[in-house]
Amino acid sequence: MSEPTSAPPGEQPIDSDSLAPPKFFGSGTLAVLYYDVWFRVAAITVILSGVLLAAILPKIWTVTPDGFLPVVRISGLDLVQAWSLRRSAEKLEKQGQLADSMAAWRAAGFNDPGSPELARGPIEALVRQPKPAKEFIGIGVDRALWLLRLTRTNAADVSLVTRFFRKYGLDDFAVQFADPRAAELSDDALRDLMVSLFNMRQTDRFGELWEKHQGKLADNVALRLHRSAWQAVWGPPRTLRSGRGEVAAALGSKDPATAELAHQMELVVSFALNDILGYQDSLAWLAEQHVDQVRDHVGHWQVLVGNGRRAEAQSLAKAFSRPPANAADAVGMARVFSQLELDEYAVEFLGNHLTEFGYSPQMWVQLAQQHIRLKQWTDLRALSLRLRNTPDLRGQLEGYSQFLAGLAELRLQRPDAADKAFSKAVEGQFGDSLTAFNVATEIIRLGYPSYGKRLLQTLESRFGDKAEFWFRLTGAAYEARDMAVLSTAAQKAWELEPKKIAHVNNYAAVLLVTRQKPEQAIQLSMQLLAAEPENNDRKVNHVLALLQNQRLDEAEKVLKSLNPVALNLNEGAIANYGWFELHIRRGEKELARRRYPTVERSQLLQPQLDWMDAEFKKLPPENP
Repeated sequence: MSEPTSAPPGEQPIDSDSLAPPKFFGSGTLAVLYYDVWFRVAAITVILSGVLLAAILPKIWTVTPDGFLPVVRISGLDLVQAWSLRRSAEKLEKQGQLADSMAAWRAAGFNDPGSPELARGPIEALVRQPKPAKEFIGIGVDRALWLLRLTRTNAADVSLVTRFFRKYGLDDFAVQFADPRAAELSDDALRDLMVSLFNMRQTDRFGELWEKHQGKLADNVALRLHRSAWQAVWGPPRTLRSGRGEVAAALGSKDPATAELAHQMELVVSFALNDILGYQDSLAWLAEQHVDQVRDHVGHWQVLVGNGRRAEAQSLAKAFSRPPANAADAVGMARVFSQLELDEYAVEFLGNHLTEFGYSPQMWVQLAQQHIRLKQWTDLRALSLRLRNTPDLRGQLEGYSQFLAGLAELRLQRPDAADKAFSKAVEGQFGDSLTAFNVATEIIRLGYPSYGKRLLQTLESRFGDKAEFWFRLTGAAYEARDMAVLSTAAQKAWELEPKKIAHVNNYAAVLLVTRQKPEQAIQLSMQLLAAEPENNDRKVNHVLALLQNQRLDEAEKVLKSLNPVALNLNEGAIANYGWFELHIRRGEKELARRRYPTVERSQLLQPQLDWMDAEFKKLPPENP
């Protein structure tokens, strides 16, 4: 066997075994992967692509704030698309393509609903427009409401949406969201809020904010004119003449914007004073300048009615062809149509504009009221269903839609369906607190006090400083026989308005029923009786107060003065209850036993029944 050939200097001999793939490769594919660089790169790319897709396709990223409902999760791809659409929206706006920009903003928000920036973007774009782009009001309202939910109405975003609402004539929205945060608004937003308050005729609040913030407001010419108009109508007596004079002086201003606003303020003043000539002069000036607004003509119809010219107002209203500029115009027109006894015309008008201005809860509320006035119960039920199926308002008006359904079902003689709908109504939303308050009152009137009471209790934070709120809650609690709520509500109403007879009567009754504070109860009952000495209801309640203060002879004298025939069912029951208590306190056991079954139990509240039954059980057995 010959010796192996030596390798050239500097080189190692090649082992034939080294030409085979390593032993850990068991297939040809792995061998290629080992030796072929490009194949290896391609394989790694495929693997990384799979990992990337696994990371960006599943909706695993929570984008809504903690505690926000519903929780929204998106994918990485959604984030990328939202970013790209945002850039497109900003570029399109700069190019003057606002419609395409708004479409891109909407799509971006759909991809990333939890981004406040994507909600702010379209609002800021709409505020920047030299003239209001009213065809985009719907998307602006939708984004504004969503933004306030996302950021929990922080001051900066409230200021932004206030500017949007005012620019686009949505004064009701501006007041609803900005007024509670007035102290935190930017200067521009505060001025916008003041104008909205004026337009909504919340004049007390306007005056209050002016006094508090006049340092920020007085240098603004437009607001000073609003202030002058306020002084001319709602200010203290000493300012009425000067305010009217300031508005009149501004009518001849050489500045077109100032003159236009002065004529608008003159319309306000003339309307409040029912000055038909002043109103018509300013309306004519505005029309000649082509700056008159729909609401100006609506006000004209109302002033005509106030001057006894209803037929002329009806003719003008029917002939008016200009479309409303926004939901507030539409609602205002419909209300005046109704005042002019054109209810069917109002229904048709609102129906024609509901799709255009369906973002406004007041459009739906006004149309519902028109159906109710015309007793169109089937149409009302259909409207409630349509409202629940409107995505933009489903959450805002779910409770109201259920109330409408319940009312329609009740009028269509379906009490079980009505009860079910009312029970759902109290759990839902109503758009604003005042609507909820009115609905609660109506539900009580319809004979469902327990539901009305529950709804009223949710409104305490909004109306808890108003005696009327507690008065309504007192009535609901009485009908529902809820003594705990009744006691609290009656006392709160009396504390807020202690001189109002209705509140005095309710609070005194609660004290007598619960047998609390007898000294105060008799003071209140004497106050009531002094106001109406012949009122039988007050007489029988005074009897109870006398008895609880151990003034038995006086109580008996009043009881004997009552004519049983003149008493209604409740008064008769209280009188017999008083006789029973008189006999108990005097130890007249047999007379008490005879009086007990004459008391109409359905007219007493539970504490009275409990006391009477307990005293009756203490009586010895009847003699055989």
